Amino acid sequence: MGNIVPTKVAHTELSGDLKIAVYTFVPTSASDTYTFVAATHKFRKIWAVIPVLEAGQDSLLLTASAAFSGLTITVKTWNPEGTAATNWDGIVVRLVLIVSSAD
Repeated sequence: MGNIVPTKVAHTELSGDLKIAVYTFVPTSASDTYTFVAATHKFRKIWAVIPVLEAGQDSLLLTASAAFSGLTITVKTWNPEGTAATNWDGIVVRLVLIVSSAD
């Protein structure tokens, strides 16, 4: 499982209970997962995940994608040919989440 670090977001302008949560994720494989815990992370539902490859792009690593189910996020990394990446040296993926504390 990859390592995740929260990044402080100073201000959000979303309606109702929706908030923006930003995390820095360091994958360790071509398909890596992280499961959030409602009591620890202060949200109960993920509405959207936007992955941004911040570091580590090279000839063996082109991009990252993310999917979620419940509170589990799966981050996949891809090489330029469109197959699973095989090198994760220095890779950092910023995950921008839209979350809420209500189900």
